[in-house]
Amino acid sequence: MKSISLILTLIIVFIGLSITLGLTNIFVAELTSSTNSHFSTTAFYIADSGIEAALWQDRQGTGLTSGDNIYGTLDNSGVYNYSVSDDSPNRKVVSDGVYQNSARSVEVSY
Repeated sequence: MKSISLILTLIIVFIGLSITLGLTNIFVAELTSSTNSHFSTTAFYIADSGIEAALWQDRQGTGLTSGDNIYGTLDNSGVYNYSVSDDSPNRKVVSDGVYQNSARSVEVSY
């Protein structure tokens, strides 16, 4: 009788442990996905900040010339890099934003 109780207890503990480890694995995967999504969104907005910096520089009269490759760092340690090319009749600005190993790019023509 004691051996059956011991085996039954071990089976129940094993099932409980398996369920707990399975749920922990799911929670960790969801947390990682959520964090990566946040970093990706932040990188997009950093790239957008690079576009805004380029347009501001162009409006100030200092102008943008084809081949310009400008870097900037934001307060959150995000980095943008924008480059300018003149594709007649439009000017194209491409900005890359990087934040916590996530990178996104934004392109605008005007």
